[in-house]
Amino acid sequence: MTEKLLAEKLLQLPVMQSSNFQQITKRIILQQQGKRNRNFVAVDSVKKLMVYPNPFSRHTEIGLPNNHTVPNGTMISVVIYNQFGQIIKRMTTTSRHAIQWDATDDTGATVADGLYMVKLTAGTQLFTQHIILSR
Repeated sequence: MTEKLLAEKLLQLPVMQSSNFQQITKRIILQQQGKRNRNFVAVDSVKKLMVYPNPFSRHTEIGLPNNHTVPNGTMISVVIYNQFGQIIKRMTTTSRHAIQWDATDDTGATVADGLYMVKLTAGTQLFTQHIILSR
């Protein structure tokens, strides 16, 4: 299933309230894990990542928690989803340093204030965090 189809499926769900946003987060993670290995991974194995500041107004730093390391050269992927499960921004790096998000989407347009979910994948490790953009 492509990410576009996944986003379309999630859009068919009712408008998300804060408690339902966690359910969408779980669905996104399970779908992505299933697409990659064809096996579903328990959501409990997902760890929180470091995001500072949170809430933020112009930009935020996204990175691995201090107690987690990845080997040099490991591809680190960051995907940001809006409250409807739509992919807003994709970023990749091989650096272990934090990635900065400037509250723009993949086209460079500024995104609206609201609740977002960040998913960071580093090798076989998966991290998520909810963030709030408030100007």
